[in-house]
Amino acid sequence: MNCDAEGCRSAAVIRIFELHEDGSLVHPMLCEQHALTIIGGYYRKCTENKAPLTRKTSAHFTLACIATCDANDIAFVFLRGEDGTYFPLEMGKLEAWMLGVLLSRRAKTNRPSTHEAMAALIDGLGGGLHEVIIDQIAELDYRAKLQIARSIDVVTVGVRASDGIALAMATGVPLRVDLELISMNTARAARSPVLEAFKRAGRASDR
Repeated sequence: MNCDAEGCRSAAVIRIFELHEDGSLVHPMLCEQHALTIIGGYYRKCTENKAPLTRKTSAHFTLACIATCDANDIAFVFLRGEDGTYFPLEMGKLEAWMLGVLLSRRAKTNRPSTHEAMAALIDGLGGGLHEVIIDQIAELDYRAKLQIARSIDVVTVGVRASDGIALAMATGVPLRVDLELISMNTARAARSPVLEAFKRAGRASDR
């Protein structure tokens, strides 16, 4: 399969799911060069994050971009904050693929996804998912907390960040990221030699 970029005949190796701010979704298959230009552009935006001017402990985010490659077990996910902040995550390819499926089928269907079933289970047991907060990272392992409201209290349940994002997408509840984690990831994106190639590619992008 050739790259979907206009005029490019290189082999397509990376799938991009990109949700624009106007709500439109594109999901091209791209060659490495064109895909790295998009991914690098997002990493550049992450390094340009400004210090938050709020006393809140977290900020509201939505999914902006997913990049997966059949030849790599690691996928790239980027969240977009309501204030223009960007947050990068690396996660397993299968977890990112599921987010892409949810993104592609934003309309409800008669066949619920696993995460829609998890949300229904929470409701059936008398709770209500209030919000999801991504608040921890250990190496490349991001973690999140589900805030589940019950009639008498609020229960916090720890999950993988990918599951938390998927539940927020499936239910429409707020997806938040801890401000300290945003600052940590901004500094990490700015200095990591692993990401330097992506940033260099992004400088050629007008995104």
